[in-house]
Amino acid sequence: MTDKLEQAYALYKADKYEDAVDLIEDILNEDMAYRDSFFLNGKLLSEQSLSALYLKGKIYYECEDYNEAEEALSEIPASHHNYYDAVLMRSKMFYDTGDYEESLELYESIPQSSDKYFEAQHGIALVHCAQDDHQTALDVLNSISLDDKNFGNITNSVAHVYRDLGDNEKEMEYYDKVPVTDPAYGMVQISKASLLKDDQDIEGALSSLASIPRNDAYYFRSLQHRSTLLVENNRSEGALELWQKILSDSEYYNTALYYRASILAESGNHQAALDELEKIPQLAQGYLSVLELKAKIYRNMKDEEMAAKYNLWYYILEENWCMDGKLNSCIFAQATPQQQLEFWDSILPSSPEYYYAILKKALIYKKELKDIDTARRILNTIPAEGRKWLEEEYRFDFKKVESFNETNENE
Repeated sequence: MTDKLEQAYALYKADKYEDAVDLIEDILNEDMAYRDSFFLNGKLLSEQSLSALYLKGKIYYECEDYNEAEEALSEIPASHHNYYDAVLMRSKMFYDTGDYEESLELYESIPQSSDKYFEAQHGIALVHCAQDDHQTALDVLNSISLDDKNFGNITNSVAHVYRDLGDNEKEMEYYDKVPVTDPAYGMVQISKASLLKDDQDIEGALSSLASIPRNDAYYFRSLQHRSTLLVENNRSEGALELWQKILSDSEYYNTALYYRASILAESGNHQAALDELEKIPQLAQGYLSVLELKAKIYRNMKDEEMAAKYNLWYYILEENWCMDGKLNSCIFAQATPQQQLEFWDSILPSSPEYYYAILKKALIYKKELKDIDTARRILNTIPAEGRKWLEEEYRFDFKKVESFNETNENE
């Protein structure tokens, strides 16, 4: 794997999909067969280009841009080591979009010699279920050789077939077959809880969800389901206690605060909700949701000024301000200079756009507050490397505003 391809995979793993795709396009454009062909033909591409093309398709698949994904993945030839991975993704895409015939054809093309065979058989069963051919689905599922890796998944699917058939007793029988050591145990317990909830067995549903261990991949989802179930059954205090216990778990600390705030807000305890949200750091993952909830709380408190402030911050961050810093001026149209300054003050030195935030504060003092001395003082705090970065990234000309005596707003 070349350096560029390794970099593209690293960007993909870091969820920087746009950057990864840009680098992939660079790799592909270096391939003459890709660059010069009027119609894309995967068979003519180099091994590196094919791997890059596969990664491109995988990224678009995960982003649910199925047209772009299909264009890339359909060109992966059978000789490539990711061929059956590509076929499997294409099968799932056609299934998701309701093209069951195409999905079935692709699933059935995966041979028993492939390590994707059992997953393909599972997919075949799901297609038959979607077509209301439940008996064929059961036949396919029962023909799959069960092992430690796929037992829980397949058993869960069999249970779902019986759910579709209205046989709740059989459905429960299959859920109960899956042991806690199975990788799919958490998923199965969530399905089981759904059945128990439908049967009005709330305690049974809560018990199933509570049985999911901390190391299970579905643990966090089980917390969400438990909390929702408690709130829906007028047991908000129980939901608050649940998230209070989770606060001791550092991995879920911020999330627990957010859910506690949501529950408190729904019950009308607005200030208590805001107090919980204030404990969540601004650089925490998912902070957009915090801003959105704050705006909602202030609206419910009839404090339109504060609601507008947090709505403003929300829209700025939603526009990926932290990714490129290029803001549409209309975002600030209804914000006061003080609100703007509060936002830019909240940008920490660890942010890649910290110098841009300093620059914006200086310009606000100069243009809107007419405080030239403060503007000059703020501008002078930007070090040489920060100035160079602003000149290169935003083409800001410091020479024209060095004295801040002119009215030039070179932004």
